[in-house]
Amino acid sequence: MFNNLNWVEIAGYAASIIVAVSLMMSSIVKLRWYNLIGASVFSVYGFIIKAYPVGFLNAFIAAADIYYLFAMYRKNEYFRVQHVNSVTDYLHYFLQFYENDILKYFPDFKLKNDKQFVYFYILRNVSIAGVVAGKMDTDGYFRIHLDYAAPEYRDLKLGKFFFRNPHEFFVKMKIKGFIARSHNDEHAKYLEKMKFSLIKKTADYKDYKLVIR
Repeated sequence: MFNNLNWVEIAGYAASIIVAVSLMMSSIVKLRWYNLIGASVFSVYGFIIKAYPVGFLNAFIAAADIYYLFAMYRKNEYFRVQHVNSVTDYLHYFLQFYENDILKYFPDFKLKNDKQFVYFYILRNVSIAGVVAGKMDTDGYFRIHLDYAAPEYRDLKLGKFFFRNPHEFFVKMKIKGFIARSHNDEHAKYLEKMKFSLIKKTADYKDYKLVIR
């Protein structure tokens, strides 16, 4: 069956797969990008085989994706870091709701309600989009036990805002920098994009450091 396919048919199947994959993306930005690629290929496929409704419909979808992606990247969003003094009911609910996803990246994380443990909400517009938790080391570095963004907010903006801005809480707590441990390649790549430097590598994990400048 597949041996008789030409490149046009292969492009059609590939476009179908890409569009299907786009619908599985939890990140709106990734969804739009994948959908844009799939719709663009589908549009070309439609015009080549003279299925003009398919061509025009997918050209419109691709144009809509471009419009919304442009709006997303141009949008001036309001971010804020909120220090949480204790484990609130909402924090407990947030962490419980995303527990399975959190454990993929932070398998050792446990909710702690003690004075040495610090929690930060990362607010995006009026929504709590992520949580950073950890404790201070004696050398002035904040050791991160959790740096979690809800799936729909994983476009790196939260991380850039949190780690690359001199927040008042960092000054009050006299934080010199951050130490983070990665247990998988995806988290390691994220830390490297946030300008963390590798300081230790074992078979089970990698430790990274970021110095606040």
